Amino acid sequence: MNFNILSYYMDSLYYAQTHPHLADFLFSSKNLEQVRDADAATKLMHIGGLLTTGRYEECEQLVSQLGFDIEGVERSYLVLVIFCNYYPRCASNPGFVKALLRFLEALSPDELLAHKQFEGGAPQNGLISLDYASQLSSSVRGTVFFREFVFGNGTRKNECGPRIRKALASQGWDMSFRSNEEIDTYSSPSQADFVIIDVWAFKMMSIDTIYATLSRLRRYFRKIIMLDIDGWAGSFDGLLPLLRDHVDYVWLYCTGSAMSKDAGFGERCIQFPGYGGLECLDTMMTTDLDWSTCTFSFVGSVQEYSLNRIYWILETLRLNLPINITITRPDNDGLDPLESQRLYGEQLAETHASINFVTRRDGSRPYTGRAFEVFSLNRLLIQESCPEFHRFFVDGEHFLEFATIEEYAATVEFLRLRPNIARKICSQGYQFYQERYSCRKLAQHLQTLL
Repeated sequence: MNFNILSYYMDSLYYAQTHPHLADFLFSSKNLEQVRDADAATKLMHIGGLLTTGRYEECEQLVSQLGFDIEGVERSYLVLVIFCNYYPRCASNPGFVKALLRFLEALSPDELLAHKQFEGGAPQNGLISLDYASQLSSSVRGTVFFREFVFGNGTRKNECGPRIRKALASQGWDMSFRSNEEIDTYSSPSQADFVIIDVWAFKMMSIDTIYATLSRLRRYFRKIIMLDIDGWAGSFDGLLPLLRDHVDYVWLYCTGSAMSKDAGFGERCIQFPGYGGLECLDTMMTTDLDWSTCTFSFVGSVQEYSLNRIYWILETLRLNLPINITITRPDNDGLDPLESQRLYGEQLAETHASINFVTRRDGSRPYTGRAFEVFSLNRLLIQESCPEFHRFFVDGEHFLEFATIEEYAATVEFLRLRPNIARKICSQGYQFYQERYSCRKLAQHLQTLL
């Protein structure tokens, strides 16, 4: 990615913003033909002038006739940066919202409208079948190795490892947590039942070093479980098959990934769809709300791989839907991982229903952890259509889904006027989650593998 050119584009877009006395001149001094034939920076400068001076309809008309010769990677990042910078300013201005939406659609139509190119097939019939231990042993001992940060040093601390440890420890298991950096020096005087290893621990290792590391760990753990929480991305599809003779199980979290269908793992591919809901946090309250009304929220981040969320968020604002939108930070929030998770959970639990957008920039629709987190808080899930998710819950009985902005708006309006129906679906979904996918069920399922 060329950050110099990105900076140049952003400076061009915001030039009128920093020189408001020149804004009128900027968009009146060139006719449409000149702008259409200009380079990308000049087009951005002209659009910035229209947005700055409140000429929103003219902005829409202009962007509908422009093309942008910008590379794919730079374009995606540019869309993200523009949204993050303009969103706080436009949230209460319908004209601004619509103009910004049309601008970003023109700038990156494939990614912003990725949900319209989805070709994932019809919802799958039949719920997944998982085995559970009838009685949960309290003498199980294990360790979790996981990366400390989500995106590398200086970014938000990763809560997945501590979360898995907490979920299993809440069921009476003796669980320890260690960072990936400790995997090379780990030793123990006794052998534990199992270890769960974040596949990122091996990201920079040679295959021979990985084999040696796994061989050494075998002295300390009877079962080795390899975990890839982003299996949908396929980042480790080349590595994981090479490890099939050195690990006991691979846990991909996303059952729709290519590796989950790999014949080399077969029965050794763990299909459990989550790694501990939010009910395992000591300070998390899941008390019932007053269901005389139904309130709605979206809580989540917007990143390069989820640019399509920008479309849904801006359409939510354009249609003035009663959705409380909280965009979380993907960078460093400065918090302990479980504290960060607790605050996130509290935000999810503040409203009766939570919206979940799943489409990735490539048009794929993997199910996300947020869906299971909403269930674990005894809240109603309203989710963008995701065929793979039908393996775990039943649409209309446990949750509600939508595929278009019209269906999304109609669902929200329907439930707003009928909170009793929202409450019934929420209650059914929560009960089903407790029966199949809760922290306790995670431990009961893993016990059958040990």
